[in-house]
Amino acid sequence: YDNVEYGLEPNLKTSPGGLRDLQTAIWVMARKFGTTDPAELERLGMLTTQERQWLEDGRRFLWWVRFGLHLLAERKEDHLQFQYQRALAQRLGFADTSARLGVERFMHHYYRHVMALREVNDILLQHFDETILRARERPRIVPVNERFRVRNNYIETTAADVFAREPSALMEIFVIMANRRDISGVRAETIRAIRDNLHLIDRRFRHDPVNTRLFIDLLKAPYTLVSQLTRMRRYGVLGRYLPEFGEVVGQMQHDLFHIYTVDAHTMSVIRNMRRLHYRSAEQDYPVAAHCVRNLPKIELLYIAGLYHDIGKGRGGDHSELGATDVEQFCRRHELSEADTELVTWLVRRHLLMSSTAQRKDIYDPDVIHEFATEVKSEMRLNYLYALTVADITATNPTLWNSWRATLLRTLYGETRKALRRGLESPLDRQTSIRACQESALEKLRDRGIDEAELAGLWEIPGDEFFLRHTPRQVADIVERMHGHDIAAGPLVMAVDLKGQTPNEGATEIVLYTRDEPSLFAASVAAIDQLK
Repeated sequence: YDNVEYGLEPNLKTSPGGLRDLQTAIWVMARKFGTTDPAELERLGMLTTQERQWLEDGRRFLWWVRFGLHLLAERKEDHLQFQYQRALAQRLGFADTSARLGVERFMHHYYRHVMALREVNDILLQHFDETILRARERPRIVPVNERFRVRNNYIETTAADVFAREPSALMEIFVIMANRRDISGVRAETIRAIRDNLHLIDRRFRHDPVNTRLFIDLLKAPYTLVSQLTRMRRYGVLGRYLPEFGEVVGQMQHDLFHIYTVDAHTMSVIRNMRRLHYRSAEQDYPVAAHCVRNLPKIELLYIAGLYHDIGKGRGGDHSELGATDVEQFCRRHELSEADTELVTWLVRRHLLMSSTAQRKDIYDPDVIHEFATEVKSEMRLNYLYALTVADITATNPTLWNSWRATLLRTLYGETRKALRRGLESPLDRQTSIRACQESALEKLRDRGIDEAELAGLWEIPGDEFFLRHTPRQVADIVERMHGHDIAAGPLVMAVDLKGQTPNEGATEIVLYTRDEPSLFAASVAAIDQLK
């Protein structure tokens, strides 16, 4: 299950945080302590009161849901598929509200419980590892500062009251890990100490300049940023420090595209942004890799990634809600006016590039000019392109394909040309059409075809034909049309549109035939049958 507890169609037993995680911890307890009673385990000091409550509540909830799922499916069924979720939510009493569907409220409860169960499982197994398997290991302790030290590659506090004495240490611990490669994780007792002190992350903590600087330092850190943000999310720190993010933890996205909850999708977006730095990205995402290398402040891209979907689940336009939230974040973290304006614009318009590429004619100079006018600068274009690619690839692995890659690359290239040419000197649509036609006519004359021979043939394709094709492609297609007897049947041509990389490009089908009813539907059906 991709090690993700927030898949939208989870398995109640074997997805992370499911019954099998719970049973694994219980089995180890039974072997070591001879009991599976959570109350007894709390008395032995293996579970805290909160962990025991999480375990009991989570197990009761999963049993409840699993029993209901069996009743609906009329058989043993552990896979919580979409087809069962809505009916199960209604049976369990989750009604629709003005802001959320009942099924979203139900799944939100599910994700909250499995996150808590996974946390209990991880802490217990790590505690067993430290106290049972490694009990006889000689500790290797490396001091970090007066608050932290590293014991056998796991970070821990130097005293039990570190977080109570210095609340900023709740942020500092993650910054330390993001700046070192020799730390494998956090010791179990320190994780518990973090959880026990989450109440210290209040309004004063969030506005403390020490903590805001630490958070920006985390976003600038060279290593494991995503791992630290994920830890912060799981330990409850991120949701307390950014309350608006806490609202989308476990928030379902009931649509055709997303396969993760909002918070899991957000972590995946930032992970994809980091991957654009890798050498492999130069082959898989060449334009995005170029954009990331040319960003003056990479942390601004990460902030936009954190906030781009944060407004979901509240009702209203999530882009506008997110833009309001991220503007407040930027001011609290003392970003400059220019940086604040850029990040706010990125969140507000994070869907602009994909919607323009997929829904408008990006070969039309007017469309390019309109898009370039909104973008305003090549720097903003680079930020928006990187955000768009990271967002699409984190939504669903199947969404990124050669077609979308080619559309986005074309839009990026044409917009960059327009920006370099200057927005006050837009390329005129009719000028572009005439230039293409004149160049194509020259090539046709060189092939022995006179303009008079073409007669009305030249007018058939329409203006879009000359905007979408190069003069060579126009000449090739028109030459084939000129030599074809349309009375004998249709002419079908395949034009290979190559991309910059092996993963880009497309095949364009050109059909020249007499018009007839349902021609388009019949053509699409034929293409589909040919796969």
